[in-house]
Amino acid sequence: GAPEPGAPAGGVVQLRFRYGVWRTGGDCLLEDLFVAPPARGAGLGRVLVQAAIDRARVRGCRRIELDVNERNEAALGLYGSFGFGNESDSYDGARDLYMRLHLD
Repeated sequence: GAPEPGAPAGGVVQLRFRYGVWRTGGDCLLEDLFVAPPARGAGLGRVLVQAAIDRARVRGCRRIELDVNERNEAALGLYGSFGFGNESDSYDGARDLYMRLHLD
């Protein structure tokens, strides 16, 4: 993704899709979201998250999930603004927050 038409790419979002047995439908995992420092603050992250949600819906997914470090306040605010809820889990002394958004 680019912050504006004709600009160099400033960010990337990577998704993985699978069939979810418990919800009897598709699941989407938002594996990575990165916006380069010079492109931050222009709304590119928001556009990429919305594109991920839209793509998950087109693929028939019933939810989208991600994990984020508890110290990444900018990401937590961004995901929370879309309605992602979270639960925490410890892993090797670090704490990751697993966030989920139901699409149906």
